[in-house]
Amino acid sequence: MEGDTIVRELADAVRIVPIPGPCALIVAASASGFPMNKFMFLGYPPAKKKRKRFFEEIADSKYPAVFYESPHRITKTLREIAPFIGEKRKVMVCRELTKKFESMYRGTILEALNRVEADIKKGEYTIVVDGIRGGE
Repeated sequence: MEGDTIVRELADAVRIVPIPGPCALIVAASASGFPMNKFMFLGYPPAKKKRKRFFEEIADSKYPAVFYESPHRITKTLREIAPFIGEKRKVMVCRELTKKFESMYRGTILEALNRVEADIKKGEYTIVVDGIRGGE
């Protein structure tokens, strides 16, 4: 059994706590439960131009996509990406990974958005979107 399968099966039953690492990207990828043998990292979404293309690239990818977002734009970004990835695609939204007040929300984009809106706080966010084959 591969590591991502174990994490995915246990994620609903127990709290997965990643061990602090050098960057949020790797910590989020390891705790996502998505197949991460191949994935793409996209940094921060563009503020204005090319934003639609950024979301299309994530939506069209057969591999999980990881990107960062600021607390000031997290809800806007989750709302904007929702139509591109669909209601059933799984995501994990993480905040302040490897720090005292870290949080991780798994589920559909709408479930994650509701959790973030109810608990919006300072700190940088890391978003992992499951690949097409994994999420649908």
